[in-house]
Amino acid sequence: MFANDHDTIFAPSSGAGRAAIAVVRISGPGCSETLKTMAPGAEFPDRRAVLRTLRHPESREPLDRALITRFQAPRSFTGEEMAEVSVTGGRAVAAAVVKALATIPGLRLAEPGEFAWRAFVNGKIDLAEVEGLADLVEAETELVAGFHTEYSGLRFGLFFIAEYVNMLTVSCIATLLFFGGWNAPLHLTFIPGVAWFVIKVACFMFFYMWLRATLPRLRYDRLMAFGWKVLLPLATLNLVVTAIVVAYTG
Repeated sequence: MFANDHDTIFAPSSGAGRAAIAVVRISGPGCSETLKTMAPGAEFPDRRAVLRTLRHPESREPLDRALITRFQAPRSFTGEEMAEVSVTGGRAVAAAVVKALATIPGLRLAEPGEFAWRAFVNGKIDLAEVEGLADLVEAETELVAGFHTEYSGLRFGLFFIAEYVNMLTVSCIATLLFFGGWNAPLHLTFIPGVAWFVIKVACFMFFYMWLRATLPRLRYDRLMAFGWKVLLPLATLNLVVTAIVVAYTG
């Protein structure tokens, strides 16, 4: 997916603009050598923050005093050897550090999403967490639903309607597959089948809206864990029980 998954990469990890601290991440097999080049003679113990002076790899001029934390593989976000370099958050200092890193042979600027991609490839996060991470980065407030911030006006209206059309479709399918469709429960046949179908679909829609109002920002990892650990065993148990009942009563 990316140019070379085995390169040593770096990228600014903090937001653009003025701040007290700017963070630059480095990940890959050449991480330790990069740190030794930027801070010659210094030691970088695993998972300990140390204060060191960063120097330009070519001119050896001091750039800034940085707080450096090195993470030994595989105990890091990407699963590779990794470091987080915290420098003064001024634009000039952060830009100077990034330019200095770019001059080191074998080190390149990471492509968008490459750190998360390496974490996924190395088994540190799953697909749901990758999607949740992208959603969290896009969110401007705690309750904003990620990429909804990209839509407004008619586009948001169409997106919103499509979600409810999807809810209605799933409710109809669930009613047909699991709740008897138009068949009347408890032999209440005086009510038309169409009415029963509408009532059952309405119950599903009520459940959907209730869930959305209660959990406006549902985490994908929790939803998938609930599906795998609770719903799938229940469905398997239901299949076994149904098979036994059919075998003995059929």
